Amino acid sequence: PTAAYAPLPSVAPVDEAEPRVAKTAHSECVRPDVLDLVRDEIHGALIMQIQVTHHVELDMAQMRRMARIDLGNVHQVQEAPYFIDCVARFDQHADSTAEAYGLTAVHDPELTYWIQRDASGNLQVGVGD
Repeated sequence: PTAAYAPLPSVAPVDEAEPRVAKTAHSECVRPDVLDLVRDEIHGALIMQIQVTHHVELDMAQMRRMARIDLGNVHQVQEAPYFIDCVARFDQHADSTAEAYGLTAVHDPELTYWIQRDASGNLQVGVGD
């Protein structure tokens, strides 16, 4: 998995839906800054995909406008002293510009992401297996 390190700008589109949180969700899994980092990881992967397939350079703000990422039904799967596995429902909504680059609407009922803190307490979030 790839990783993003805090602090990163926490900029999300204003129309982004608030996550619906399961009653058993662990507080780390549903933290707004964690969910923003998960979205940034996904947007970063989409930027790389477009760069490789279409040779177009996009920045994070452009990608956030083109593809909205909604996360919901967030819950914890596993926890260790410095590591937490989380799962969320994932919906990707692509606008017409994103569709021109081959991005489409995507739904995944079980997107896995993980949270880890290094020895200095820096938050690290990764998406995937």
